Amino acid sequence: MLRKLKPEEELAFMKEIYGGDDYAKLFGAVKESFALIQTRAQMLLGLATICLTISGFSGPRMAASNGWSCFFIAFGLSFVLASVIAIVAGPLRLRWITAWRADSLDETLLENLRRRDSK
Repeated sequence: MLRKLKPEEELAFMKEIYGGDDYAKLFGAVKESFALIQTRAQMLLGLATICLTISGFSGPRMAASNGWSCFFIAFGLSFVLASVIAIVAGPLRLRWITAWRADSLDETLLENLRRRDSK
């Protein structure tokens, strides 16, 4: 059965997979996980843009039909805008993994794994 690993356990597991002290492969694996988070965030921003564009064109006509329509369109747009703010404030806050260094390479990898898990 699979279980969630703590960052320390994940680093040990990654060293087991990639062969111990090959830090280039270890940093590459962490970099790929940040790239995946970035790609997902960009996709969500694209979907939010589509929602806002469609609402901008046809929203006023739908909102004019009755009061409930106006309420639900306003609620939906507020939700989309709140989502965009959460994405920009979270996963899209870029910090290069090579721009930050701890006392050792292992500690640097651990901090990057913790930062990845917080996104």
